[in-house]
Amino acid sequence: MAWVVPLYSKEKVKRAGAMLFNDDATDDEFEEALQILNNWRSSHSYPVNTFQAGLRQKLNSLGIDGLVGQRLKRIPSIMSKLERFKNMSLSRMQDIGGLRAVVKTTNEIYALRDSYVINSKFDHVLVSEHDYIKSPKDSGYRGIHLIYKYNNRKGGAKAYEGLQIELQIRNDLQHAWATAVETAGVFLNQALKSSVGSDEWLDFFRFASSGFAIIEECSVIPAHDLMNERQILETLMSLEQELEVIKKLEMYNSIVEHLKDTSGEKTHYYLLELDAAGMNVSVQGFARGALPEATTEYLAREKWAKDKSNIQVVLVAAQSLAALRKAYPNYFLDTGKFVELIRKIKTALDNWEGDHSLSDLRKPRRRPRRVIIQ
Repeated sequence: MAWVVPLYSKEKVKRAGAMLFNDDATDDEFEEALQILNNWRSSHSYPVNTFQAGLRQKLNSLGIDGLVGQRLKRIPSIMSKLERFKNMSLSRMQDIGGLRAVVKTTNEIYALRDSYVINSKFDHVLVSEHDYIKSPKDSGYRGIHLIYKYNNRKGGAKAYEGLQIELQIRNDLQHAWATAVETAGVFLNQALKSSVGSDEWLDFFRFASSGFAIIEECSVIPAHDLMNERQILETLMSLEQELEVIKKLEMYNSIVEHLKDTSGEKTHYYLLELDAAGMNVSVQGFARGALPEATTEYLAREKWAKDKSNIQVVLVAAQSLAALRKAYPNYFLDTGKFVELIRKIKTALDNWEGDHSLSDLRKPRRRPRRVIIQ
């Protein structure tokens, strides 16, 4: 397997990140900064793959049927984050290499979390933990994030020592919400994921998050603490009608049905190009051993799409195209699960009989355990 190794010092990576925003940079200096960034990003593939294998083992040992996906952060997303957080350097960004586990229930989220934080025996260093279920973000985002620093002092992969990896753990409802936010952001051409864009759409997704939290019997976002369940759900549906959310999201749900699955082939990396205006997704596959070629093509396509606001390019990895569509439905404009849940909430309100109206939406489960982060 030909893995990409870091070729530059962290100080040089840091300077490259700054050069990308230097208005006085020459074309050659900007191009060199992009090459350094791409090498730094691509070098995260090895630790991401290592964590991915361990994640699958943990899910199997716990008897949890979960979806696993992995991705390298898009250059536009990297640059946007550097621009939003002025004190952040490229060399310290924690989510360039990312993994995602999507499980069915909140209890399974915490079981998987505990297998890392409490019961783990590996040497990788937990840098930080963010429990956005107990304390949802103001935007409505929910899930658990674990940031790890790759530690291979005893092994033969010392080149990757210290690279940071982000593991996101969500359940189906939280994943459906996050997918819908990203998809709506694509076709509205607004950074809703970063809480930038139409106040009405941002507000809709805040209430959708609290609505889903009510279904799960979890904490709503802080702004909705003083509202009762019915008020939250009625406001959600009022915003849905005003914005015609279901109608607009359903337009995008079936645009890639013709894509051929690759479960019987050797494809491991997928280079996706999403054209929101043309309502089209194209896929280019690469074998596991073709990572250098995949990352080189990734950068080339990102350069091509630089001034095309309706185009998104991303390199992800999965066992098959079918698994990829489930783990990263936002790249396929697939919001079917989210729309289904919004419709069920509408039905519950139409037949409101107090708390009993939510019984069909809820499955018997314990409340999530409270986690104390040291």
